[in-house]
Amino acid sequence: MLCVTLVVPAAALAHKVIVFAFVEDNRIFIEAGFGSHNPVHQGLIRMVDETGRVWFEGRTDDQGKLSIPVPQAIAGDLEVILEAGPAHKAQWRIPISELKSEETVVNNDPPADTPVPDPEDKRVEKIRNALQEGPSLLKIGMGIGIICMVFFLIGRFKSRKIPHA
Repeated sequence: MLCVTLVVPAAALAHKVIVFAFVEDNRIFIEAGFGSHNPVHQGLIRMVDETGRVWFEGRTDDQGKLSIPVPQAIAGDLEVILEAGPAHKAQWRIPISELKSEETVVNNDPPADTPVPDPEDKRVEKIRNALQEGPSLLKIGMGIGIICMVFFLIGRFKSRKIPHA
């Protein structure tokens, strides 16, 4: 029983899908993966605004990356939605403050799938590493402890005899 509870959290983490997006040089860079350095191949990416309008729909490359120009007529935050198969869905919100900048150049070309260059921004690298680390052994141990405590309490209450009145 203990072996099963130790293996299940690791298996669940292996299938957790993560999407990450950032704006740089008037482009939106998107990266998608399954936890520890496993990219999402050909994952469906949709970008939707606050009203539900779809601004972009495309697929990641074999490295789990996608790059598109920032939409010019956007009026609010964009939600990047990744669908990487059944029950594998993730979202990332890009605030309007990141989408609109003083150096924004109008580009009416249709979005093109282009490879994403390796980001040199330390903030981006820090966030990506935090997302890919997963739970610590302490968190896994505490989760197992809580599950054991719940089963103990259930067993304790079920074993009590109810006095007849």
